[in-house]
Amino acid sequence: MAIPSNKIELLEAIQINYERLLRDLKLVSLKKAYLKELPGHKKGSLMSVADIVAYLIGWADQVLEWNEMMAELSENETPVFPHASYKWNELGDLAEHFYDYYYHPDFERLLMALDLRVESILKMIEADSNYDLYQVLWYKNYTKGRMISLNTSSPYKNARNRVRKFLRES
Repeated sequence: MAIPSNKIELLEAIQINYERLLRDLKLVSLKKAYLKELPGHKKGSLMSVADIVAYLIGWADQVLEWNEMMAELSENETPVFPHASYKWNELGDLAEHFYDYYYHPDFERLLMALDLRVESILKMIEADSNYDLYQVLWYKNYTKGRMISLNTSSPYKNARNRVRKFLRES
């Protein structure tokens, strides 16, 4: 699927990639969901399928937080990206923060939490115009739609590949 370039494509990319990912996540047994057997987001680390879900919840919350933050900034204020405590060159550390912060011992509840975040992001996108999503720079050289895509539909596709590999090898 190509990189979304408008509101409709963005909504479709998120929905399609998330539905595919969710189908595969539901194939992971509750017993295996917490096995740290996948390469982590930080070099040399391992993560579980549950960690992947926690990671996606973390990024969804970031997107929602960015949206609120950007709406409240005055002209002279600079947004804090990617996270108040992490810089772009610390994304591996941020991923591990998400694994810990969003950890929940009930895999099904983790999946429900992710569902709620995806639903909130879709509603947020619905509330925006195509112009606001793709014609206005939102962060540096990126539009809001592109930043959302980079942190939702693209990671869903990547996560699905990881989950599918885990399912084949376990």
